[in-house]
Amino acid sequence: MPFKPEKLKKKNSNNIELKIEYYHELEIQFAEGIKLLQQNKINTAKEIFNQILLINPNHFASLHLLGIIAANRNQHLLALKLIEKAITINPNNAQALCHYGDSLEVLNRFEEAISSYSIATLSSPNFAEAYYKKGATFNKIFKYREAILNFDKVIELKPEHAKAHNGRGIALLGLKQFNEALLFITKSIELDSNFPDAYNNRGIVLVELQKFNEALISFNQAIELQPNHLEAHINQGNLLLELRDLEAACNSYDNATKIKSNKAEAIWGKSVALLLNGEYKKGFELYESRWGKDDIAIHKRNFEHPSLLNAVEIYGKTIFIYAEQGLGDTIQFCRYSILLKNRGARVILEVPKALMGLLSSLQGVDTLLEKGKCIPKFDYHCPLLSLPLAFKTDKETIPHFTKYLFANKDKVNKWEKILGAKVIKRIGLVWSGSTIHKNDHNRSITLQHLLPHLPNEYRYICLQKELREIDKNCLNDSNIEFYGDFLDDFTDTSALCELMDIVITVDTSVAHLAGAMGKTTWILLPYVPDWRWLLDGENSAWYKTVKLYRQGKDRDWHPVLTQVAKDLQAYFRTTA
Repeated sequence: MPFKPEKLKKKNSNNIELKIEYYHELEIQFAEGIKLLQQNKINTAKEIFNQILLINPNHFASLHLLGIIAANRNQHLLALKLIEKAITINPNNAQALCHYGDSLEVLNRFEEAISSYSIATLSSPNFAEAYYKKGATFNKIFKYREAILNFDKVIELKPEHAKAHNGRGIALLGLKQFNEALLFITKSIELDSNFPDAYNNRGIVLVELQKFNEALISFNQAIELQPNHLEAHINQGNLLLELRDLEAACNSYDNATKIKSNKAEAIWGKSVALLLNGEYKKGFELYESRWGKDDIAIHKRNFEHPSLLNAVEIYGKTIFIYAEQGLGDTIQFCRYSILLKNRGARVILEVPKALMGLLSSLQGVDTLLEKGKCIPKFDYHCPLLSLPLAFKTDKETIPHFTKYLFANKDKVNKWEKILGAKVIKRIGLVWSGSTIHKNDHNRSITLQHLLPHLPNEYRYICLQKELREIDKNCLNDSNIEFYGDFLDDFTDTSALCELMDIVITVDTSVAHLAGAMGKTTWILLPYVPDWRWLLDGENSAWYKTVKLYRQGKDRDWHPVLTQVAKDLQAYFRTTA
C-alpha cells in the first residue's frame, strides 16, 4: 500500500542509522511501485512515485518512470519535463536519454531526438537500441545514409536484431537500391516471421521491382498477422489499382477506413479508383479527401469566405478560383471558368506565373491573377479540382469545348519565321515529363525507344523545354529539332503546337495544352493511366480532338509505338 511521507519526515537525517533506515524504506516503497507497474496497476504505482518525490525531489528512478508513464499515455510534453529533470540528476543514463529522444521523436522534433540518442550512445557505446532509434529517426527525415550507419552498428552489436535489418531495408528503399533493400527486409522476416511491418515493407519493395504478385502476397501476409495494419491495407489497395482490379482495390481502401475512418490516403485511393472507372459523381466527392494528404495539404488555402461548394446562388457573385496542383491540371480544369461566367458570376482565376500568358486567352475570366499577388475581394472560393464536384460533373456533363485556349498570334508569327516554310508535315513530340512526378517512371519514354518508330518522311519538332541527360546523344544523332532554350513560357509552347499538324505526347502538361487548343493530339498512356483518361478506350472524355494509345498488360511501349507509326502514315494519307 502507499506509504505515508509524514513517517519519514520525523526521522533525524543527522543520525547515520536513521538516514540509512530512511533510504532503505524509500527503496522498499520504490520496489513496491515497480511491482505495481508489473501488475499493470499504473495509477497506484504513479501515486507511490509521486510520494517518493515529495520526500526526495531528486529521486532519479521515480522521475524517469513517471516520464515513461506519461509518454505511454501520449503526454509527451509532461514526459519531457520529468525525464529532463531525471537527466540533470544522472546525465549519463543511456536509458533515460533514449526515452527522452522517444518523446521528442513523437513530437516531430527529430533533430533533437537524434541528438538525445547520440548522447545515449556516447554514454553507453554498446547500447544497440539507441543506435536503432537513431537510425529509424534518420529514416523519417530521409537521411538514409546516416540511417544505414546506425543500423549497421545495431547489426554489429546484435546480428539477430530483426528491426534493424528492416530499418536498413527501408533506408535502401529510400535510396532506390531496391534489390539490396529486398535482401535486408527478407532477412528481417527470417529473423522474425511474425513481423507484419517487414512483410508490408517487403511488399513495397516488390512493387518497385514490378514483382506484383509477390508483393500482393506480402501485403496479405502483413494483414494476416495484423488485421488492423492500416498501411498494409492501403498498400494492398494501391497495388490492386496498379493491377487494374478496381473493385478489389476499393474493398482494400474500405477495410482501411474501417480501421481509421478519416484516413485520407485510403479515401483518396478509392476516389481515384472510382474516377478511373468513370464513376465521377462519387469519385469527385471522395476526391476532396486529397486535402488530408501531406503532398497536397501544403497547397490548401484557408479563407474566411465560404466555399463555392456551399453556395446556393452565384449570380452576381465574385468567385475566386485557383490552381492547386500541376500545370496540366490547371489547363484541364480552367474550362470551368466559362461555366461560372455563364451562370452570371464574376470570375477571378489565380494561376502560376508560367501560365499567365497562355490563360489570358481563356474566356469566362474577369481577372487573371498571378499566384502570390494581392487577391481582390470575392464572395466564394474554390480550388480548380473541386469545380467538377461543385458542378456535379458526371461523364455525360463534362464541359466540352473543342477549343478553349488559343495561341498568341505574335508568338505564332515569331515561330513561323523560326521554323521556315512548311514543306512537309510537322509533328510535335513530347516523350518525357518532369522527373519529380510520382509516376514518371511509367509515363515517360526514352528517346532511344522512340526514335526507331518515327517514319522518316515527316518533320519532328520537340515541344519539351527540358531534355534529360540520357536523351542528349540520341537527339544529336536524330533529325528532331529542339528549341527548349527558346521556350520562355507556355505562350511559346502553344504557338509551336499551333504550327504542328499533329502532336504526339506522353501524359504531360503539353497533352492538356494541345487538347485544350483543339489540336489533333495522340497521347501515349501507361498500362494504368491517370484517372482522367479512364481505364479503357481510345477517346478522351475531356478533349474531343485527343486519341489515346494505351500500353497492354505487358507494360511494353514497343507495340504502342509501332501502332502510332502505322497510324501516322494512314492519317496523313487520309488528310493529304
